[in-house]
Amino acid sequence: MLLERQSTLASIDGLLLESPLTGSASPHSSSSPPTTEKKERKKVLTEEEKAKIQERKRQCAAMRRAIYKDAKPELVAKFSLANDKERFQMLKSWVQNQDVGEIDIEEKYVTFVRTLRTDRYTTVTIFQLEKIYGKGQEAKAFIQELCQGQAGVPHPQAPNVKKARMYKVLREVVEENQSGTSAETSASLSGRVRDGGAKQLLAKQLQGLNSSTPEFMNLTTGQIRCKKPKKEKSPVDEAIAEMKKISKKWNQVVNELPKMIKDLKDYNVRDCVEVPAATGWQRVETYLGAPASEVDPMDFQAKLECEKNEIAVIMGDISDAKRRLSAAKGPKKGKGRAAKKADPSSDEEESVED
Repeated sequence: MLLERQSTLASIDGLLLESPLTGSASPHSSSSPPTTEKKERKKVLTEEEKAKIQERKRQCAAMRRAIYKDAKPELVAKFSLANDKERFQMLKSWVQNQDVGEIDIEEKYVTFVRTLRTDRYTTVTIFQLEKIYGKGQEAKAFIQELCQGQAGVPHPQAPNVKKARMYKVLREVVEENQSGTSAETSASLSGRVRDGGAKQLLAKQLQGLNSSTPEFMNLTTGQIRCKKPKKEKSPVDEAIAEMKKISKKWNQVVNELPKMIKDLKDYNVRDCVEVPAATGWQRVETYLGAPASEVDPMDFQAKLECEKNEIAVIMGDISDAKRRLSAAKGPKKGKGRAAKKADPSSDEEESVED
């Protein structure tokens, strides 16, 4: 389409001088009727010249559709009243300058009716309230209701007097009706971006601001905060993070082991010889303390899976020991029937006397 417009521009100046389609004359030619030579010339047009005329027709039709689609009264009137020469000039400007932005200015008058309500407060002491409303039972209840929920401000000259504390009280409500006419003017600017590099740069800036969603703006304060992209973790970093979680959980279990083993012995419950201390955990600590650059991802992943399997076995043994300990202590209060249904075997089967 752009190449066609450029070829049209090259031929518009020549078509302005002599137009076989419309018969318009050159501005330098006389107003005499066309000669026989010109009539013969129209009959023997070459294929290239006919193609130029068809292209000019097509561009004029496209310009006409664009003008009537926008439906701007001034432009439509100018196009309707223009002669052939002026329309050629409009076509040339339209083909050359389609990327120009549009500036729309709108002016309007608005008739408004407003109702304004203003609440005015004053700060007074209890003495002043009693002077205004009295000291009866109803007045005391009303004053107490007014002061309820307020801490009160100490009086500057008598801060220790309780009744001199100052409270905020509604003094009056003012309602005001306004009516009138106001003039408003608005302007908007729009444009087109056709260059590929400019489009990519604009899209990158918009993506950085996250302007496609309202999450980048704090609706309370109005501040704009751009979201920082999440940093992608390498396989080694993910494995180290997972190992740290396992290490934290395992340390909690190790801290509970001495008390659990003591309880097992106190209740004469057979101790689980499979419940170990943190034997072999130094290998994991070595990997946790090593820099990420010195850790082989494949080796670390294999160690991680191995330690997971060992921990799973240990945790199973610990769970079994806890179950035996719970059975030796007896069912909890209020859950005896449920415990018996869940574990019908007696404690004697699970315990061994010294």
